[in-house]
Amino acid sequence: MAAKASLKAIIDEMSMSFDEATSYLEKETGKVFMVSDEAFSLVKDGGAPPDWQEEEVELGKKVLENGESFIELPDKYEIDEYRIMEDFIDSLEDERVAEDLSDAIGGKGAFRRFKDGIHHHGVQEDWYKFKDQALKKIAMDWCESEDIEYIDDCKD
Repeated sequence: MAAKASLKAIIDEMSMSFDEATSYLEKETGKVFMVSDEAFSLVKDGGAPPDWQEEEVELGKKVLENGESFIELPDKYEIDEYRIMEDFIDSLEDERVAEDLSDAIGGKGAFRRFKDGIHHHGVQEDWYKFKDQALKKIAMDWCESEDIEYIDDCKD
């Protein structure tokens, strides 16, 4: 029987998503973890990892040898933080703040300008709550689509 996964652990791992790594859930244990492309390369090349990377390389080896025992977590494209920012802006009641933030997310540097804007307007706490709820929904939908039982251990 598969262990239940921690929704908080899934969300935390999704929050740290980046291009040069892949996050997984181990079906049997419910454990979530990330393996960098570099660790996978060390496994494939048979190179000796530095001490600090030994555990990650072992996890990468397990994924490559028993791929059916692991499921990839949603990546940054499935999460689409830009869309979450747009939804947040649409949820704002203050039209002036919404318009300012909407202008901020156009073009290159959108994430930096958005972050500056939420701090300038004092809505950063609202943003972080909104983003947490959006990530929670993505994680719950993903678990349901992958038929993964989970424990809702998130603080609301």
